[in-house]
Amino acid sequence: MAHDPTHTRLLTALRDHFGHRSFRGSQAAALRAVLAGRDVLLTMPTGAGESLVYQLPATLLEGLTVVVSPLIALMADQVDALVARGLRAAQVNSAIPAAERTHRLESAARGELDLLFITPERFRSPRFRALLDRLDVSRLAVDEAHCISHWGHDFRPDYHKLGEYRALLGDPPTVALTATAAPAVADDIIASLRLADPLVIREGIERPNLFLACTAVDREEQRLSLLSERIATIDGPGIVYSTLIRDLERLHDELRRLGVASLVYHGKLSSEEPLPEASRALVALAPWPGGAWSPSRTGPSERRPARRRARRASRRGPPTPEPDLSRPSVRQYSLAL
Repeated sequence: MAHDPTHTRLLTALRDHFGHRSFRGSQAAALRAVLAGRDVLLTMPTGAGESLVYQLPATLLEGLTVVVSPLIALMADQVDALVARGLRAAQVNSAIPAAERTHRLESAARGELDLLFITPERFRSPRFRALLDRLDVSRLAVDEAHCISHWGHDFRPDYHKLGEYRALLGDPPTVALTATAAPAVADDIIASLRLADPLVIREGIERPNLFLACTAVDREEQRLSLLSERIATIDGPGIVYSTLIRDLERLHDELRRLGVASLVYHGKLSSEEPLPEASRALVALAPWPGGAWSPSRTGPSERRPARRRARRASRRGPPTPEPDLSRPSVRQYSLAL
C-alpha cells in the first residue's frame, strides 16, 4: 500500500489538511471509491471519522461538494473546523440572513467554494433551484442518511426526495453516511438516492464503553429523587433527556428545588448563548446529541433513536452510564434496546 500512488496521495492530503498520519477503520477504502467516482454507502460508528470521506476528497478533486445535513448546529461546527484547516467551506440555511445566503451561493457559482453545506429543505427554495445550473457540483454527500428511510428514524420528507434533488444536480457521485442502518434501511437509502452499484461498507457499531441500566419507579417523587442522586454521583455535568418541551421547564424547576444546578435547552431557545460551567445537568429534548452522561427520564418512545443517543454518548471514550428512570409501563420496552 505504501507504493500505491492513490494511497500516497490520500495520506498526503490527510497529513497536510487534517493533521493525521493514518486512516481509521474503513476510511481508506471509502475514500478510494470516492476518488474513483463511485457511489458509496458508509455505516460507521458515531465519532469514527466518517465525515472525512467527503471532506478530504474536496481537497483533491475539482468542483463543488454539496453536503446535505439535517442539523444547522452540526453544519456550523463542521464549516468552522474546515475553514480553520484552510478549506473553502460555507453553509446556507435559514439561520443566515437572506443577503448573506445569496452572497454565499454566488460564491459557490463562481467556483470559490470547495464544500457547501445545506439542509434537504433548501432544495425547495426557488432561488436555490434557479442557481443549480450554475453550480459545478462534482459530488454529493448525504449525512445522517438513515433519515431517508420510511423504516428508519428521524424521518424528514425532503430527505426522501433527495433522489429527485440529486437529479437536479446532474446525478453526481454520491456518498451516503450514517452511524446506524439496518439492512432494510440501507436498501431504502440506495433505492431513494438512486445509487448505482454503490460500495457498501458497514462497520461494527458495538459500544463497549457504554453501560445501560433501567430502573422502574412508581411515583414521580421517587423518580426525581433517584435522578438527583445519580446526578450527584457523576464526575462532571450530564444531560437529562425528556420527550416534550412542556415537560422541560417543570423538570428543570423540580431539579433546582432538589438542589441540582441545572439548565434547560430546546430548539425554541438560542443555541448561541454559552452554558454556565457550574451546571450539573442539562435538561433537553431527546433528539439532543448525547454527551458523556445522558439518562432518560421518561424512557425511549422508539428503540432506534434511543440506540443512537447511546452511541453518541459513547464517542468520548470512557465508560458511559446511560440509566433510564422509567415508569413500569415502558420498562420492558426499554430493556429490549
